[in-house]
Amino acid sequence: MSGSVYSAFQEQVTYLQELLANLSDSDYSYPAQFLSKGTIGQHTRHVIELAQCLAAGYDAGIVNYDNRPRSLQLETDRTAATEALRDLVTNLNFSDKSMLLVVGFPQSHRVSTTYFRELTYNVEHAIHHMALIRVALVELQRNIVTPGFGVAYATQLFHKSG
Repeated sequence: MSGSVYSAFQEQVTYLQELLANLSDSDYSYPAQFLSKGTIGQHTRHVIELAQCLAAGYDAGIVNYDNRPRSLQLETDRTAATEALRDLVTNLNFSDKSMLLVVGFPQSHRVSTTYFRELTYNVEHAIHHMALIRVALVELQRNIVTPGFGVAYATQLFHKSG
């Protein structure tokens, strides 16, 4: 199981790295109309920071996605984002274990979870934001991603079966 979840995470990170290598700085920070002025950089930063929260919480066994830094550098600097993605690939290859997820709606709660469950969440979360990034790419008229970019694995399997 760990190999497949971790491999899926690596795959999504690779898709993002390839995208960043093929974007200009202005594309990365372009405020897309169809994303309420959101940028590719903001979506990339969000994906990175949630995965960083998981890595940071592994040793203590507690992950809190709400308590993240929201780095302006990651959302405006493609090089910094690319380096952060590279670091995530090496910093998230852990074995499974029980963890607690801290959630804050409307007050703080702790929910039992596991590392693999949270890594799976990060894969699906990345795919969701990559689908939004794809909307910005269409607006920018940049056809530079693979057909699977931002498409859930279940959706890909469904399309292959029919």
